[in-house]
Amino acid sequence: RNARMHSRKSVENGRNFPVRENDVFVSTYPKSGTTWMQFLSHNVRLVIENEFLDEAKAMNFNEITEKVPWDILAEDCRSIGTIGGAQDLRAGQSKTDPKHGLRLFKSHESVEAIAKRKGNEMMARYVIVCRNPEDVFHSFHQFLPAYCGIDPEEIRAETFCDAIFAGASHSGQYWEWNMDWFQFAEKHPERVLMVCFEDMKEDLAGVIRKVAKLMGEDFIASADLKEMCRRGSFEYMRKHKTKFDDHFVRNKVKKQMGIPDDAPEFSVGKVRETGGKIGDGKKKLPESVQKRLEERWMEVFGRKGFDSYESFRMRINEI
Repeated sequence: RNARMHSRKSVENGRNFPVRENDVFVSTYPKSGTTWMQFLSHNVRLVIENEFLDEAKAMNFNEITEKVPWDILAEDCRSIGTIGGAQDLRAGQSKTDPKHGLRLFKSHESVEAIAKRKGNEMMARYVIVCRNPEDVFHSFHQFLPAYCGIDPEEIRAETFCDAIFAGASHSGQYWEWNMDWFQFAEKHPERVLMVCFEDMKEDLAGVIRKVAKLMGEDFIASADLKEMCRRGSFEYMRKHKTKFDDHFVRNKVKKQMGIPDDAPEFSVGKVRETGGKIGDGKKKLPESVQKRLEERWMEVFGRKGFDSYESFRMRINEI
C-alpha cells in the first residue's frame, strides 16, 4: 500500500518543478520531526510577511500540508484541472508577493532526488532535520502501518525492521539518507541548514533563530520568538492536532493506496499523545532490532568517524 501512495506523475512533478532560489524545503527522513518543522517554518514566514500576530488568522488552515505542500504528493492532491493554489508547485504561495514571496515545501527526498535549480543557477534552501535512528524507527513502526490501514500491533518490530531494510520506505535507508544530506550541508552551508530533533526539544528558540536566518530573517523580536515557541510547543500542537494529522493527504490518496473503507480508523496522527519523546526507541525496541540498527550505523557512520549518534549530532551543530 505504501508503494502506491505516490503516482509516478506526481513524483516526477515534485522532483522536477522549477524552484526559486528563495524556496525553502523542509526535508527529513520520515518520523524525524517533519510536521513540527513545517509548522515552525510556516510561522517564520508569517512573521516575515507580518501576518503572525493575529493568531486566529495565522491558524486559519485545515491541515498544515495545505500551507506547506508535500513535493512528490502535491500533484496527487491537486484537484483535477485546477491551476494555482498551494498544491500547484509552480504557483506562488504568498498573498502579498505571489511572484517573489517565500514558498515552503515538505519533502522526504534524498539529496540526489530533491528538486533543485538547473545548471549554474542558485539552488533553493533546505532545512534538514535529523533524529536518533532508534527513535525514528520506533515512531515509524507506530505510524506507517496505521497510516496504511493496518493495526501496528499486527506487525512485530522485527518484521517491520525487515521491511524497512528491504526498502519499504520510499525515502530509502535512514543511514545513507542522512549521511548524504550531511555531506551536502557541509559543502553548501549557506543554502542548507541541518538541525537535530533533540535540539528542537532542548532549545526551540535557538533552532527557530537558525531557521529564520536561513529564510532571510536575521532578527526575530523577542515577543514574536516567545509566541513562536508557545505555538510550536507539543501542548499547543496537540491541542490543534487535526491540523497536523496528515488527513489532507491521506484522504486524497487513500483510494489509490488500496486502503479499504472498513480499515481501522487512522488515529495515530503526527502529534500523538505518547509521541515526540527522546529515548523511546531504546526503551521499547527489541534488543535484536537495536543491534541491527547499531550495526548499520557503524557500517555507514562509523566509517566516517562517527561512532554514535551523539557524536554526529555534535558535528551537525558545528556546521
